[in-house]
Amino acid sequence: MTNAVAFGIDVGGTNVRVAAVDATGKVLDQVRAATPVGDADGLIAEVVAAIERLAATTPGARNAPVGMGVAGLVGGGVFRYGPNVGLADVDLSAMLGRALAGSPGMLAALDWSVGRVVPLGNDATLAALAEWQVGAAAGHDHAVVVTVGTGVGGGLVIDGRLVAGSHGFAGEIGHVTVVDGGRACSCGNLGCLEAYVSGTGVAATAAARLSHGSSSALLSGLSVVTGRDVQAAADAGDVMAREILEDAGRLLGVALAGVVNLVDPDVVVLGGGAFVGSAEHLLSPARAALASNIFGSPRRRPPEVLPAALGDDAGVVGAALLALDPWLLPGS
Repeated sequence: MTNAVAFGIDVGGTNVRVAAVDATGKVLDQVRAATPVGDADGLIAEVVAAIERLAATTPGARNAPVGMGVAGLVGGGVFRYGPNVGLADVDLSAMLGRALAGSPGMLAALDWSVGRVVPLGNDATLAALAEWQVGAAAGHDHAVVVTVGTGVGGGLVIDGRLVAGSHGFAGEIGHVTVVDGGRACSCGNLGCLEAYVSGTGVAATAAARLSHGSSSALLSGLSVVTGRDVQAAADAGDVMAREILEDAGRLLGVALAGVVNLVDPDVVVLGGGAFVGSAEHLLSPARAALASNIFGSPRRRPPEVLPAALGDDAGVVGAALLALDPWLLPGS
């Protein structure tokens, strides 16, 4: 199994990534493209083109299995809902299987004509799978993994098993309410963690502060402020940008405290593209807020809060590991 190779697909609200990954979690090669939001056929076409390219150039990738993670609700192997990717009730697994079977360029390398199934999971749950198997949570039987990117997702490991929940929707920490009646989230609810801590949420906070008269040496002159702009400004010492990220870190810690009270993990792992870019500013306030808000805080040690060992690769690695062993995810 250590020489096995699989293709892992990670579909987020900004990028779709396809990687050839070995059984140890090493990314051998990968392709990244902009996510065709709201376009299932376009998404499948991007993925097939990437797999064809990687299959032709990566040693050991011939006849490799494929796994996919998508940002949103996945249940019964079907993508149910994902506002950040603009899709709902789409059988992406079946669509991808048919596309691979019908691709002349693919059949030379992959025998999809036998009706192979593409296991499908939530992207953050698969990132949790990767960090638990080969990353920062390896060796822990109780872990929480949170991904901060265009949105905010999460995955749970309890008693040495990845948790999917009764409908496959477990781990959606991004849609825990942290501000009652607060900012509108892409999911349609108000005050979700995602609306404040994600890359888009951080950008929205910056825009709101600027519109209400706050000033920033590096952000005030921009016509449109992005999460990356806020990260860069904070790194350069901009006071307002640092305050925004520190506030986001505190809200993240408050939400984490609620999860810790429920499942009592050994370790909390934080990853995702936006977190990786802002870790210096988010991590300390998140740790402090978690420690001060957990039940019995004066008399218990909070779990370790660690940056993801796999960085932004956790999603593709988890999807590939799922392809190699679908039984790792209940209900897949």
